[in-house]
Amino acid sequence: MARLTVLDLRGDRSDPRTRFPRPREAVASALPTVQAILADVREHGDGAVREHTVRLDGVHLDDLRVAPEVVAAAVAGLDPDLRAALERAIDQVRWFHERAKPQD
Repeated sequence: MARLTVLDLRGDRSDPRTRFPRPREAVASALPTVQAILADVREHGDGAVREHTVRLDGVHLDDLRVAPEVVAAAVAGLDPDLRAALERAIDQVRWFHERAKPQD
């Protein structure tokens, strides 16, 4: 199972991009396809989401919402290290955005 790597950049003033793994595909090559999908979803809503899910993932969705018990089972089945890394990331994102809110 793939693991998340935690990079501690505290006190490191070098460019962090040199420490991140690089994607296998160039983002620029995927951009036109992503933009077309987003435009289709804006125009056609949930129906477009379902169509693209069938085309790209081969999955037919009856509902776009994931049932709470499915989410709970997925969380319970996570590798403990992966879950801890995800929870840490969630906490850090929340911490940052709470402090980034405009002050009255």
